[in-house]
Amino acid sequence: TATAAHDDDNEQSVPDLPTHTATAAGLSSEEAPQHRRTYITMSKACIKMMDEHIHNASTATNIEFKPSSCYSDFYKNKMSSDEMTKEIEFVIEKYEKTPGAMSNITPEELTEQIMDKIKKTYKNRYYKYTSTAH
Repeated sequence: TATAAHDDDNEQSVPDLPTHTATAAGLSSEEAPQHRRTYITMSKACIKMMDEHIHNASTATNIEFKPSSCYSDFYKNKMSSDEMTKEIEFVIEKYEKTPGAMSNITPEELTEQIMDKIKKTYKNRYYKYTSTAH
């Protein structure tokens, strides 16, 4: 099987932004640095697989073409594929390479974060697909 090439160039670190603490009199001008998570991207191969699934679902008669139905079908039929297994391993590697990303996080929480990332990416691709003329 062909392995998907992953672009590490797409990773971006979001700068720390000041936060304001609320007081009884309103907002304080004290600024405390807030740590933001590093943006973890999905591979182009994974995005392409999602796009193809969404396109096929748009013409399928056995799936109602709405985000939840399409994602449920993707989860059921694609999540255990070799491609998605490799993608999940790749995302875990990115988390491990990100300073502080793995501190104070349980394996269950990491799994939940990765699944949320996949679901959010899928639904964003769905909305991108439906917002363009086909």
